[in-house]
Amino acid sequence: MDRGGGRLGRRGFLALGVSAGLAGCVGGGGGSPNDSTTTRDRASSESTVVQAPSSTPATTGTDGEGWEPVRIDSERNEPQTTATIGSGKSLGGFTVWNDAETTRAVAVSVRRRSSGTASFAETYRLESDAYVSIDISTAGDYLVSVGLANDDPEHIEFTVDDCNEQGLSVAVRSSGKVEWSSMSTLVACMTVTLTAGRDTSTDEGSSGGLATTRRTDN
Repeated sequence: MDRGGGRLGRRGFLALGVSAGLAGCVGGGGGSPNDSTTTRDRASSESTVVQAPSSTPATTGTDGEGWEPVRIDSERNEPQTTATIGSGKSLGGFTVWNDAETTRAVAVSVRRRSSGTASFAETYRLESDAYVSIDISTAGDYLVSVGLANDDPEHIEFTVDDCNEQGLSVAVRSSGKVEWSSMSTLVACMTVTLTAGRDTSTDEGSSGGLATTRRTDN
């Protein structure tokens, strides 16, 4: 059967929502302590950017540009197994589906992009149309590698932060081809640094601009 197209299964692109605990703006995400206090808050407006499905590095698209998300024709409502990278509250996560009619061994690994340090590596024997759900609790830029065991994996860049919601859905097709879709909110994150007698607020807007407001108590 054609699992790469056809109808959108019950899980479909919503699969990326099952990586529980997509976060709001709750703090520093693994930063080191210092003498100042930093608070992050969510701006009132936000937008959503979705990446096109691909087996090569994906490009950013929007709903009106004609692309379709990765389709999973499955009746599964719960993961076959779960895992968490790090400790604490989940900041983001991803699902990996065995989109085939047989049980297969699927290899999943996660590395830090900056250092190449391995954060996670596991091989799962996933049943037909089953998936594993993996949460990440430490902010950072990651490289997620997925493929059939003993095959060359596909490498997918995935960023997790503590001020947006992000998810990734990966399908290993019956042919062994790896396809994925990702979704992330783009939120202007407010950082407020409190020091003696003043506070400095930095608003990193979704446009990439930087606005700083400084108040000095008289």
